[in-house]
Amino acid sequence: MRYSREIAQSISDHRYQSAKTIFDEIKHGHTPSENLLSDLFPPDLVKIVKDDLELFFANNSLPDKKVRQHIDTAPTEISDARSKAEKMPSFQALHSALLTRRNPMN
Repeated sequence: MRYSREIAQSISDHRYQSAKTIFDEIKHGHTPSENLLSDLFPPDLVKIVKDDLELFFANNSLPDKKVRQHIDTAPTEISDARSKAEKMPSFQALHSALLTRRNPMN
C-alpha cells in the first residue's frame, strides 16, 4: 500500500496503534474504554470523550450497518490527484479563501 508522507509519519507515531484501535471500536459501534482513550487524551478529557461517544451511539443506533472493508490494493489515482492538487498554489489560495470565509473569486 502507498502512503502519503503525512500518513507514513502518523504510523510511526507511538500513539498510532491506540488511535487505530479507538477508530476500529468506533467504526463497529463500540465505545472505547477509558483506559484506551487515556492513551490519546489528557485525563480531564477522557470522560467527556467517552460520554460523547456513548451519547452518540445511544442516539444513532444503526444495527444493520456494515462497515466497508478497506481495500489495500485499490487504485491510487484519486489520492495521487489530491496530493498533486494540495501542492498547487492556486489550490492553496482557494482552500485558504474558503476556510477564512472570503470570496474565492476575488
